[in-house]
Amino acid sequence: MSKKTLFEHIGENQFKLNEMAKFQAKFIPVSGGAYIISPRNGKDFSLEELVDYIGGGAYIQIITPPGITGAIMAIDEEGKMKDLPINQLATSIWQDMAEPGSARMDDVVVGNVVLLHKSQFK
Repeated sequence: MSKKTLFEHIGENQFKLNEMAKFQAKFIPVSGGAYIISPRNGKDFSLEELVDYIGGGAYIQIITPPGITGAIMAIDEEGKMKDLPINQLATSIWQDMAEPGSARMDDVVVGNVVLLHKSQFK
């Protein structure tokens, strides 16, 4: 599925989630695009599933994007130390939801990302 169906373009390299897509889990690869994904058991994602999507190592970090109630981003915990490339779409989501002037406005998200609702991860 293309990012156009999940995200609305709001500026150069900036997107926001469409209302319909907010509560569907998405894989956002660093190479671009966003794809709706479903857990193997049809209910919730396991740690192993998230690691498979994110790649790299066995450690993931769960971060909470500001402004999306219940949303979490699963990222490579050591992504910045590994010099993984910036994930433009995930960074745009992260920064667009931040409070103006907050430190999150200057932060970036690196590597592959899974964006999901906290109820979808056990």
